[in-house]
Amino acid sequence: MKSAAPDIAKARAEHDEILVLLGRLETALAEPSPPAGLDRIRREAAVKVRSHLAHEDWTIYPWLLSSESDVIVETARRLFAESADFAGALAAHLARWPAERAAADWDNYRAAAQPLIKRLRLRTKAENEELYRLLLEERSGEAA
Repeated sequence: MKSAAPDIAKARAEHDEILVLLGRLETALAEPSPPAGLDRIRREAAVKVRSHLAHEDWTIYPWLLSSESDVIVETARRLFAESADFAGALAAHLARWPAERAAADWDNYRAAAQPLIKRLRLRTKAENEELYRLLLEERSGEAA
């Protein structure tokens, strides 16, 4: 028997929190010099994103990958691979840009952070529109 479906409301709430943090980070990046509290915003965003990715890795993807629907399994595999790729890009960005370096090389940090933020916004949108739709389909038994 399949385990209970993952909590979509929790995952969507995490997305909402991530988007708020991204907005705060974008506001900080618009400043001509590193604003006070930048490191705190970066840490909060990184922790929330990593926690969300772990939640998906441990609950959502295993549940979808156990589906009897080939369409759901293949889509979940693709999204899981994209998620892993994003997690790697985030880790590389954080390693390359510790707080001190980001503040010291502000213009280059801002240029490096913007594409990652855009990518995360697109990823969040794809999860809301595609991944969570799969969860609903699988949960309701409407999967093809």
